[in-house]
Amino acid sequence: MHGGPALGLIGCQVLSDEIVYVLDRDPRINNIVIVDNPEGRLLLEKLIGLPVGERAWMIHEDDIGNLSYSGYTVIVSIKPASLHDDAHVLRANIEDGANKLKPSCDSILLFYGLCRSTKYEVQRLVDKFDLPMTFLTEDDGSVADDCFGAILGGRLRYLEMIKNNKGTMFLSPGYAEYWAAKYEKAGIEKIVLQYENNRLLYKTLGYTKVMMLDNGLGDREEFKRRAVIFTRIYDFSLETTRCDMAVFERSYDKAKAQIPRSALVSVEGGEVVFSRTFF
Repeated sequence: MHGGPALGLIGCQVLSDEIVYVLDRDPRINNIVIVDNPEGRLLLEKLIGLPVGERAWMIHEDDIGNLSYSGYTVIVSIKPASLHDDAHVLRANIEDGANKLKPSCDSILLFYGLCRSTKYEVQRLVDKFDLPMTFLTEDDGSVADDCFGAILGGRLRYLEMIKNNKGTMFLSPGYAEYWAAKYEKAGIEKIVLQYENNRLLYKTLGYTKVMMLDNGLGDREEFKRRAVIFTRIYDFSLETTRCDMAVFERSYDKAKAQIPRSALVSVEGGEVVFSRTFF
């Protein structure tokens, strides 16, 4: 049960600042419904204080199918970053989330790139649904490689950065936040073990530098502080490169534009039939 056009948004927690950005730049949103989980609650915290945050509220995932609302609504499901440890698990989790959003949505935006999947696997996922599915999209219409490629503005700059910065680890605001939260929850033994394992891994891979991907979002001072701590721990140098939001803006606008355009609401035999439109 629902009324009005609805966009579903499934995203990784490391892109929560980017999700807040695309929501906040859209003045036409009437409701933001967030699936209630730890990652969703962190997203709500980021929305508080923004004009669009006054229209945000939470719902249990099992209740999405019973949603009732009026006006343009975005239903957001944030997934943990740890899902990236296994590409198969990540795809299965995204598919499950999309199936739960599907009854209440006209279009779904996936705040993910290929993320170690192939183009074939991504297309196979899209083909399972009978409503529009949009991944993070490059300017040529292809799916972005991953969140770093999306923050850098696309594949060409991503490849150029990799080529010109050998032995460099990219660090986004979202990953810095995720990394800090993981260490805050870990006990001292786990932290020491992780440090030793990482030090060996980074040495083997030849990492010597951290590149901050600064897109102007989030707490930039805290981002820099976390990056400095990381580089001191592993004796890396630190550089910064400015990024833009083109991929995220384009992807949101594309997913939103695929919501059907009609605005008739008729009542037939006592049953309300929605013929939804988007503006």
